[in-house]
Amino acid sequence: MRSIISVLAFAFIITCLLMFCTGCSNKHDHNMITRIPDDTLRGVLLENVINSRRACGVWHSEFGLIIVAINDEEIIQIRKFEDGGLIHSDITTGKGKNELMNYVVAKFNPATNNLFFVSPIGQSIKKYSISPEAIELVDDFNLNADLIGFTSASVLNDKYFIFNTVFDGNYIAVYNKNGDCSGKIAQHLFGDEVNYKQRYHQPMIATNDNRKVIVTADCDVSYMAMYKFNNDQIEMIWSKYFIEPEYYIRNSLFYFEKTHIRGFEWVELSDTYIYALYDLQLYHDRTISRQTYLLIFDYDGNLLKKYFLDYKIWSVSFSPDGKTFYGVTEYPDVHIVKYQLP
Repeated sequence: MRSIISVLAFAFIITCLLMFCTGCSNKHDHNMITRIPDDTLRGVLLENVINSRRACGVWHSEFGLIIVAINDEEIIQIRKFEDGGLIHSDITTGKGKNELMNYVVAKFNPATNNLFFVSPIGQSIKKYSISPEAIELVDDFNLNADLIGFTSASVLNDKYFIFNTVFDGNYIAVYNKNGDCSGKIAQHLFGDEVNYKQRYHQPMIATNDNRKVIVTADCDVSYMAMYKFNNDQIEMIWSKYFIEPEYYIRNSLFYFEKTHIRGFEWVELSDTYIYALYDLQLYHDRTISRQTYLLIFDYDGNLLKKYFLDYKIWSVSFSPDGKTFYGVTEYPDVHIVKYQLP
């Protein structure tokens, strides 16, 4: 009898230890996307400093790198691949027809060389045609949609406008140029008891015209989702958490724990892969360390490669062959950084 009790006690202790270890793993399972990077990538700072108050977006085109600077002038810049030298720039801050005031970049389409901007409430949209010789406003219109506000936007096939809507309940919504909503799907990551009209999370949005897909990668939590848009209908294909969020709910609002690990910084799609920037913040002895990773996923959301980057970059854009990518850093000044995949 004593031996049976000893065996049962030992089994109980082992079970408790396993449960404890499992709980710890679930709580801080950042290893899923950051453990043992496949390689450390070392970037090359392109020689010329970018005329921008801080780091900004970069997009790859056939004739150069498109920079949307945070400036009062030279907002749209075309820069050389080799050294970041200026090819052409234009557009100033203002309320005139060919000026930009508090607009958000929705998308640069390298197939058509169109660059889209959306106003903060999503109603006014400007489309610029980009070439080495000219940056020309070719369309300027109002959606006249039922949008209240949004945190991010993108464009599909140059004619459908995708928003993460806020103040109406956190939806991924698709509108055509006439302002008609072609469909929307709720993104309620913290359960139905949260009032998403007052407290919302912030996904980045990327689209692929050939696949007709929309991918969202959340800034606040390590959550990614893919949607298919076809025949004016949007449907979710998959969604997944890569790290379980640490949060609590009070008065129908969600709040993150101090040790919560945030989500993605940027997302871009090629015809083959999903590329995401991940800025991991780790807490240890009341200090925060930050590590920037490039994550490469397939279209099923499986992580294929993970690379540690030696520069903190705020955006990423790949060459058509997928071998070279560019980002923008602001240390020590605002520069384009060039990386090569192994």
